[in-house]
Amino acid sequence: MAVVLTSDPIVSEQMVLEMLSLSGDKARAYINAVSGLFMQYTSRSRITKGDVTDKQVAPPPHYPVLWLRATPIDEITSVKVYRYGDLVDTLTSDEYTLNEETGRMVLEVNVAGYYHPEQVIHVAYSGGWEDVPGNVQHSALEMVRLQKQRLEGRVGVTSESREGYAATYDPAAVPQSIADIWRAYRVYS
Repeated sequence: MAVVLTSDPIVSEQMVLEMLSLSGDKARAYINAVSGLFMQYTSRSRITKGDVTDKQVAPPPHYPVLWLRATPIDEITSVKVYRYGDLVDTLTSDEYTLNEETGRMVLEVNVAGYYHPEQVIHVAYSGGWEDVPGNVQHSALEMVRLQKQRLEGRVGVTSESREGYAATYDPAAVPQSIADIWRAYRVYS
């Protein structure tokens, strides 16, 4: 069964193939894994440019902030408020402010009916990078290399039995040097 490359890769398959001696399927599997790890670590919903709908519980009036998770933001197409799955309000562009780089959206109006856990705001927009920043790509390639070494050898081994059969691995999924780079691209909430 062939491995399908995610629709939102952090690096190109060609970059991984050039760096490591892998088959296409293995390269795609590593890219998918590292792309998912990056999105989880940075709380993003998207890496590369595309259409997104973020869904969040409506924020309280004293802190009316939402965080969109596919930065940078190109364009917001709609902001809709739902309660129990029914549309109750649609916000216009003068009812919120947005920092396109960080994804911080501040509602300038109170959302009717707050607070209720079944009241959700859907923000449809296009966001993500046209070109993934170089330091993110480089760190992703390094992460692919480390993942490959972990599966093939002894990278990350913290202890080993005398007979050489049992080993304990370092649980840190993301090494500090890569975490330092990825932290700068984290979406906060």
